[in-house]
Amino acid sequence: MLRISLTAGGFALCLAAPAFAQVGMYGPSDSTANMTCDQIMEKVKSLSISAPGATMALKRKEMIAARAAKARNDEAGCKMHATKALQILTYRT
Repeated sequence: MLRISLTAGGFALCLAAPAFAQVGMYGPSDSTANMTCDQIMEKVKSLSISAPGATMALKRKEMIAARAAKARNDEAGCKMHATKALQILTYRT
């Protein structure tokens, strides 16, 4: 009985591991923590030259949200959306 419980628990952990690995995907990354929103947006702009269409659409959506946050003087929101756009470009396959 204990052997079955351990096997089931191990299997559940294997299934949950990818979900835990993606938790930080949209949070502020270490590389952008000390950057301003403008710096992150400039980095996104320089990386998006050769991105595929679907990636560009997702990036564009986040950049629109970042610019809207910047217009509201919401630096934290701007950084969050610009970081998402950067991560979309960085994590594409």
